[in-house]
Amino acid sequence: MLAPLLAYMIYGISLNRIDIVGILLAFIGVYLLSGYSGFSLGDLLILACAFAFGLEIAMISYYSKLVNPTMLAFWQIFAVAILSTPFAIFTTVNFEINYDVVVALIITAFFATFVAKMLQNWLQRYTKPSDAAVIMSMEGVFSHIFAVAMLGECLNFLQYFGAALIVMAVIVVSLNSRTAEANINTARLIDSHAYNRNPREYR
Repeated sequence: MLAPLLAYMIYGISLNRIDIVGILLAFIGVYLLSGYSGFSLGDLLILACAFAFGLEIAMISYYSKLVNPTMLAFWQIFAVAILSTPFAIFTTVNFEINYDVVVALIITAFFATFVAKMLQNWLQRYTKPSDAAVIMSMEGVFSHIFAVAMLGECLNFLQYFGAALIVMAVIVVSLNSRTAEANINTARLIDSHAYNRNPREYR
């Protein structure tokens, strides 16, 4: 939820009231869905990660319009690989390659990382950081859906209510984006009719 604020501070991308409402709904939803029970060092680290991810979303929304999104995804993953390899080498206790590891690598490295990042970069060219941040908050909802379906986990009432708030936030920002796009198209249509009636005024 920090992405819209960072985008405003760094790139001057403005927010309207509907954007703020959607962000607040998603923030409260994530808070309830997480089952928060107290602040600890782990929560502080998660907050730092949230800042980093928010900055990433803001930067992708800005730079994906300026450069090729696929190449942007490639260099993002390449940088992560270079920076994380030393830590992986020195912290890995038992290194083993087998069928399960290969399948896990294909799923996580190719589909869940490269393909997902490439699609994110391409699609964020057409949306604002605030919309992207709210939509990506659905990750928690989908993770709980799969946890319930595959692992039999159960949520309490507040967690289900939080998930509903996140879905509501996505609907709010989506309808707001469509309304804004419709207003722009209407303005262009009116301007086009005005030009056709009196083209001299536009010269």
